[in-house]
Amino acid sequence: IAPNGVTKTLELGLTKASLLYGLTMSPSGALYINDQTTAKRHLYVFDQPPAIPALTMTIGNGGTSVVDGVNPTAEIGAVRGMQHDAFTGDMVFGSTVNHKVGRLAPDGTVTTWLGSGTIGHTDAPLLAAEFKEVWDCAPDPSNGNVYIADTNDAIRKATAGGTVSTFITKAAGGFNWPGGV
Repeated sequence: IAPNGVTKTLELGLTKASLLYGLTMSPSGALYINDQTTAKRHLYVFDQPPAIPALTMTIGNGGTSVVDGVNPTAEIGAVRGMQHDAFTGDMVFGSTVNHKVGRLAPDGTVTTWLGSGTIGHTDAPLLAAEFKEVWDCAPDPSNGNVYIADTNDAIRKATAGGTVSTFITKAAGGFNWPGGV
């Protein structure tokens, strides 16, 4: 939907994409579409369309793990929520079955940013932090903090430097199994 209210439908050619779990757009206009079809698990990246968008990158080969690296070996796992982080320029994503938060750089590099991969609720720096089924991430463009929907009945906060703390829990008047932030 354009700022003037005009809507446009784009045919993206994703005929086999059937389990779409989100989309986000970068400031440059790249459109990220998360397809979690059981046999595929891909993240498609399309350039800013003048008319018809062109597929510029596909991340993942169908694996369920988060594998750091670049294509063709990088994997994004079971991603639910993803948002563009204007502070770093990366796309931040939550991997539910891996209990991690990852980053996708504009060049296609996948990096595990937060989480040990062990189910838990541990506030700690970077890969020492523990989550349970990360469902969404919301970057704050003003300071680089990222808020994380952790199904351990909590919203967690990661600073730009990667220190994870608990922002609010169900017991403190928060949310029961938050699915988004």
